[in-house]
Amino acid sequence: MNMESEMKERFDKLETLIGKTTEGHANLERLIVDVKESLETEMKAGFSALNTKLDDNSIRLDRHAGLLRSGGQRIVKLDDWAEKVDKSLETKDREIAELRERVLRLERKKSA
Repeated sequence: MNMESEMKERFDKLETLIGKTTEGHANLERLIVDVKESLETEMKAGFSALNTKLDDNSIRLDRHAGLLRSGGQRIVKLDDWAEKVDKSLETKDREIAELRERVLRLERKKSA
């Protein structure tokens, strides 16, 4: 082989190698783009599911807050009612004690 044909052969091999490298880069680029798009799709689906769960929890917490508020209001009303009943019972007990005293005094007067 002469020098010219040897150089031509080397250049041909080099062109083939460059062609394969360029094709490999194109395949690598396509692979990276496909992976990126796949991740975007999965992340959108995941965030959508997460947002749905967070919305459900928010609704549940709002309901619990309402129950706690209404429960607190009912406890305050019950406490007010209990105080009224206690005062009423105290008044009745005092009146009953006074009536007993009167009856005892009347009985003592009768027996004396």
